[in-house]
Amino acid sequence: MLLFAVLLVVTITDLHLQWIPDMVIYPATWLFAILRLWVGPQPWTTYFTGCLTGGLMLAILAWISKGIGWGDVKLLGMAGWVLGWPAVGVALWLSVCVGGVTALWWWATGRVGAGEAIPFGPFLATGIVTAYFWGEAWAAWYGSLLAGSIFSSKTIYMW
Repeated sequence: MLLFAVLLVVTITDLHLQWIPDMVIYPATWLFAILRLWVGPQPWTTYFTGCLTGGLMLAILAWISKGIGWGDVKLLGMAGWVLGWPAVGVALWLSVCVGGVTALWWWATGRVGAGEAIPFGPFLATGIVTAYFWGEAWAAWYGSLLAGSIFSSKTIYMW
């Protein structure tokens, strides 16, 4: 429930002010980290890895793109404590896909102009909520694709 409250505040402030408040993200990050040390279906290292990799992946995108804010980076790091690895990767992937399609639609319909900033926090919130419920399953499915199980010899012979 706390996660959804944090994401609601982040979505509203990012949409209206294009700013993700540290006064919300920092306490929530600490709280989720402390909770994950004692409570969680996975070992705490799964969530620590999620925090580091989620934050690092988005930090690299922020550094390369110069358009993603550091509040977004901190938000995904916080989400890593909730989702763990690899679900936080699913959250980022979904956020980029949904945000990209929405940005293209807004640009095509004239809602935003070329080069105009679009808040990424609401799309991160969408990806985080989706990954919260289905992230593990999506990561397992995608991992099976990468492992080649869909293209195994049995599958090829069936076709």
